[in-house]
Amino acid sequence: MSKHANISDKTYKKLLISAMADQTNRYPGGGNLPMPTVRIMMPLLTEVYGDQPDLIVEKQMRYLNEYFNTESTAGDLLLGAMCAIEATKVENASDISNALKISLMGPLAGIGDSIFKVGGKVVFSAMAGYMALEGSALGLLICEIWALVTLAAKIYFFNTGYDQGTKFITTMANQLNLVTNTITILGLVVIGNCIPSTVKLSTKVVLQYGESVKPLQDILNSIFPYLLPCLLTFGIYKLLAVKGMTTVKIVWLILLAGVVLSFIGIV
Repeated sequence: MSKHANISDKTYKKLLISAMADQTNRYPGGGNLPMPTVRIMMPLLTEVYGDQPDLIVEKQMRYLNEYFNTESTAGDLLLGAMCAIEATKVENASDISNALKISLMGPLAGIGDSIFKVGGKVVFSAMAGYMALEGSALGLLICEIWALVTLAAKIYFFNTGYDQGTKFITTMANQLNLVTNTITILGLVVIGNCIPSTVKLSTKVVLQYGESVKPLQDILNSIFPYLLPCLLTFGIYKLLAVKGMTTVKIVWLILLAGVVLSFIGIV
């Protein structure tokens, strides 16, 4: 007897494996059409509605034409719940599933992005980068461990979403928001601490008042240590938000600016 409601263990394993393998940040396959969602749910639709091929096509089109934009790891909570609802075969299962998706994909995207896309990746990538500068490969291992943690989270979230349906997502919303805020703050603290040790920028400008000569960098250090690295980091983040700007363009811009400013004796 299947351990999962309304579907066989074989079908459930197919759903779980597909959900684990899918890494798209939002479930569309092109534009805003959620192709991966339909692909993941196909084994379920085939088993549950196998004697109604026209209904399968109708449900495919329903999910294809309904917008779905969320983060892939936390989104597995929602995907599991949607599969559980669809497996019940109630008359309005797809309506309920899509309504749940539309109402919760935004909050789950915020949670997932904060913890898995921004928080975890930023924290562990920063650690790995700093260790690499120190000549240690341990940071790479830490990043691989985080990838395994993310994969385990996808499995747990999908299982929980399917087994608990909508109950877990709705009753645990406040706790998840607290975790999201905590991880976001942690990520900002780590990035802030990494700036002085990883971003190197100083000025060679010397200020002269009569016979008094004072390097501008000494003045800046007495007012705000590491001000220039912080301003450079802030400026790069701002550039990333500019339309048409890419990381490759920013790297070349930094290289060009460094050469020019060094040539005229500013840095």
